[in-house]
Amino acid sequence: MAKLSLTKENFRIAPLQADDSILLHKIHKLCFVHAWKKQVFDNFLTDHSIFGYKASPIVQPDKILGFCLCRLILDEAEIITIAVHPHYHRQGVGTLLIDNILLHLQHQRAIKLFLEVEETNLSALSLYQRFEFQKIAKRLAYYPSKNSRTDAIVMQKTFKQID
Repeated sequence: MAKLSLTKENFRIAPLQADDSILLHKIHKLCFVHAWKKQVFDNFLTDHSIFGYKASPIVQPDKILGFCLCRLILDEAEIITIAVHPHYHRQGVGTLLIDNILLHLQHQRAIKLFLEVEETNLSALSLYQRFEFQKIAKRLAYYPSKNSRTDAIVMQKTFKQID
């Protein structure tokens, strides 16, 4: 699979659609040891409290390079999952997805955004810290791994409300 040169000119970020579930499932399987079933994505994409964005090449709008799902209830949100196809890691896809999630949440006047990240996922931790997420807790043995379980770091971002 050839890598694209990811710039704003050759790919786009768009809202997720209900018919994206099969592609989300495929990317999730590539990114996580214990990936969610397609039915889980079907349920997420029809839940009105959940929204998300996908990154696609302009020349292949039906191809998804990465996605982020988020739940917003009242003024608090959580990133449910974010996944980027391994061929497109460290090319800015995750950054642009989070940028769009944050913009959406600011427009919705969210106050807090939470997420969990595997404590060994240093690139994700670095990404979230660049967006000013703060570590607030640890969940012991939260993530299943191949032979055991690993801890999760709970992180929070607080939005500054501008009236």
